[in-house]
Amino acid sequence: VYEGLDRGAEYEVAFVAPNPVRTSFALNSPNVYEVRADGRTIARIVPDLTDRTTRHAFRVPRAATSDGRLELRFAPAAEGGHSTSVSEVWLRKSGQPSASPGHRPD
Repeated sequence: VYEGLDRGAEYEVAFVAPNPVRTSFALNSPNVYEVRADGRTIARIVPDLTDRTTRHAFRVPRAATSDGRLELRFAPAAEGGHSTSVSEVWLRKSGQPSASPGHRPD
């Protein structure tokens, strides 16, 4: 849960997801999951099994942050979902340069 957000700003969520290539949880692959903002699905993720990690970024609907608060969840999809695993979750204002998953400033 994020609180104290700018009620007039647009936000995006960015994160890195490990992909179960040759790992112990690969038996559940492909593992489909959803990104939910205040209970509303904003993205459906199907892992890219050609790489060890995948970076994702999605716009958060303004309605989800207009009260200055956001509940963000990563949940198994009803069809094809077994579990979720994400790292480096970032919530940032849209259009503003900032560090992001996998970004290294010069």
